[in-house]
Amino acid sequence: MAINIENGRRTVVVRPNWYVAGDMERAVVFEPGFNDRGGNYGVHGMDIRWLLRGHGVVTQFLMFTSWVPGEVGHAFRWSNPEAASLFPMGVDVGYHSPVPMYETHEPMSEPCDYLDGSTCYYDGSGLAADDLVVEFIHQGESVIWRELQNRHDEVMERVNGARNS
Repeated sequence: MAINIENGRRTVVVRPNWYVAGDMERAVVFEPGFNDRGGNYGVHGMDIRWLLRGHGVVTQFLMFTSWVPGEVGHAFRWSNPEAASLFPMGVDVGYHSPVPMYETHEPMSEPCDYLDGSTCYYDGSGLAADDLVVEFIHQGESVIWRELQNRHDEVMERVNGARNS
């Protein structure tokens, strides 16, 4: 039995619930995993995504967990019993921009949910995300919001520059 996946798409799509934080908005989204063991779509654990939105730009941090939905009768099942698999994996620290940030920057193929359905130019870094997971584990959530704010400020400078040129 596939849990949270049908025809290659997740059946549970979680939209952010934004809350006000100063002149910005924040959201933390827990995206349920899926378990199509023996099927066509594989197994994937829960994702956790932090979002910071303001002034037409969104920055995000995405982390994969090893929390895979289990068989009927189980709350969840670890994808790998080895202790190392319990460590979350940083996947992406990136931004959603309403304007291209470099010459060859192509828009995403779908309207951006985080930019209220507008055209979105996305880019991110997996290497930076893995470093951020380590900081998060040692220092807590405040390091994520600080990093997202710093990246947001950098992107806003570039967006304002692009709009003014």
